[in-house]
Amino acid sequence: MSNDPIVQRALEGLAHIGALRENEVLTRPIAPESPHDMGDSPYKERVQATLRAMCSPDYPGGMVDWLDRAHPDLYVELTSRLPSQIDRLWDAHAPLERFEEVLGQLLALHRQCCGLYRKHLLEKAQTEPTATPKTSPDDFGTPQIDRGRK
Repeated sequence: MSNDPIVQRALEGLAHIGALRENEVLTRPIAPESPHDMGDSPYKERVQATLRAMCSPDYPGGMVDWLDRAHPDLYVELTSRLPSQIDRLWDAHAPLERFEEVLGQLLALHRQCCGLYRKHLLEKAQTEPTATPKTSPDDFGTPQIDRGRK
């Protein structure tokens, strides 16, 4: 497995978007008869560009798992419905304009979900109690003055 963070984020994206487990993505080759094994097809290029955009350095890790719990309808749209539609369009060699439209919907939804997750993280950080400053000298390790002795 690559240590490149971009590759790791792409694998995470593939694992969620295609409903595949990471080990399947890494170990299962594309079958030669697969319609997706088309070399550098325009479909493949556009999917790769979309995945690169989704796996940007500011991608908030943990978003997809949170989305599953907090917004199951958006989770299904992001991880199942739109990817299935993309798969069907690719298999049917649909017009690239239509294919790009659905990829754009996927990317826009992903960005929306990232925004929701960032908002959730911000609200969570603002509502969680912070550490209370310690005020007694004992708490700071300052030696106490022994008032009983000279």
